[in-house]
Amino acid sequence: MKKYIVILAALLIVTPSFGQISMRIVASAAPNSDAPTEAWPNYRDAGLRHMAEGGFIGDRGSNPAAFTLLSNDVIHLDDMTVSTTSGVKLWRGNFSPGEAFAGEMGGRLHFFLEVESTNSFLPGYITWQISSSDPANIFIHSGSYSGLEYSLSRRGVSYGADGRPNTFDDVPALTGSLNSVGANIYRTSGRGVGFVANSAAEFEEIRTYVRTHRPTVTITYRVHNANGTLLASASKTVRIVADAGEIPTAANLSIRKNGRQVMVTVGGNSQTQYQLQTSGNLRNWSTLGTFSGGSVVTNSILTHQMLFYRALATVQ
Repeated sequence: MKKYIVILAALLIVTPSFGQISMRIVASAAPNSDAPTEAWPNYRDAGLRHMAEGGFIGDRGSNPAAFTLLSNDVIHLDDMTVSTTSGVKLWRGNFSPGEAFAGEMGGRLHFFLEVESTNSFLPGYITWQISSSDPANIFIHSGSYSGLEYSLSRRGVSYGADGRPNTFDDVPALTGSLNSVGANIYRTSGRGVGFVANSAAEFEEIRTYVRTHRPTVTITYRVHNANGTLLASASKTVRIVADAGEIPTAANLSIRKNGRQVMVTVGGNSQTQYQLQTSGNLRNWSTLGTFSGGSVVTNSILTHQMLFYRALATVQ
């Protein structure tokens, strides 16, 4: 008997008086940026390439720098626990990792962000707020990008004089203050959260806590103008689990918009076939085709169209 696993994603587009703004948040398991290895910068670059171009999905089982998509926005605590003591090595819950991970110090849950606007905006006025559903609200914190500069983790693009993306006069915004240098597209590796364990005993305490409270983590990014007026916002919630059997086997969908083109990355198993479908009302669905996990599919849409996407994986 065939069954279907459904993976659903939506592209958020808002059209305030400021202009059309689209926001996209992608959750991923990241290596600890404090580790003395090249895993974090390589992971960050792969993640930002994914945000800009789609694809670039790797395998964390063999490469600590691999960029991956969470399965149905669920993360195992193994992938979001870091060590903070020099000399304490950790990778995916293992305090004696193999040679490929010998220099790693665990990982965090990261929330990549992309904001695209028809009008130039200042990324320094983007704020973020994180909370978790456990009794201690262990991950609660908030802040903004005000006072920061463009960097390898915070990148912008200006459309140039013609006001259109992907044309000859596009200008990368790679340096300068986020409060004074405007952009039409802003991409960042975003905020990260994680548990801290410097021994196997501490890790088991965290496992018990997660099993007891089954927490979720929610981030909200908000785009404001210089006067503090809210222009757009987007949120994402990720569920934390303690046992491998709780991780769905389905793929996640990642969506990026480029003008009237939408690129959908099906981040599932490359050996699995998925029917990719789209709908404007969550009732009537049209099939775009059948694709294997890791495929990047391009779909044309109307300028102000709101679409939902889903992938159907056939399971025997």
